[in-house]
Amino acid sequence: GMIFDILQDQEGFIWIATKDGLNRYDGKAFKYYNYDPFSPHSISGNTIESIVEDQYGRLWVGTYNNGLNLFDKRNELFHRIEEPLSHYSVRVIREAPDGSIWVGTANGLNHLEWKNDPPAILEEDFDIENALEVQHFQMNQPRLEIHRKLIDQLCITSKGVVVAGSHDHTYIWNASKNRFEDLF
Repeated sequence: GMIFDILQDQEGFIWIATKDGLNRYDGKAFKYYNYDPFSPHSISGNTIESIVEDQYGRLWVGTYNNGLNLFDKRNELFHRIEEPLSHYSVRVIREAPDGSIWVGTANGLNHLEWKNDPPAILEEDFDIENALEVQHFQMNQPRLEIHRKLIDQLCITSKGVVVAGSHDHTYIWNASKNRFEDLF
């Protein structure tokens, strides 16, 4: 199958984002995570485009047209984050030094921050969408063509400077103006 992203987590597992789901390799065997329409805590879709492990050891998993998921490895539950994002197609995910999460989608960029400290374990009834504050950024040019709204590259420096890229454009965060500007 097609591979979109690969990550080695803090425990040494290899996570592989594919067109057919999320795969975990422990050095000997694979475990597969796929969408199950009968389980609200399965991954939200099978085409996985981006994965990132945060400072809490949780996986942020971006899908093609099925939103963002937060996976708690301790209880193996996926929590779906769909409504607050600017688009369901998640192309790239990065964690900033302050622990916030940046998500590039087919329609701009999203910045996610916890409203309060996240719980140690995300239980089944945890309301993930109300636990996060989401800020949307459309790149600051009037009537951008759709390919310029699609953010599929992100770099966050150790000082928290965010650089976002589309197919033909690069933007940089201007903190003093609280917006993204053309880099080139």
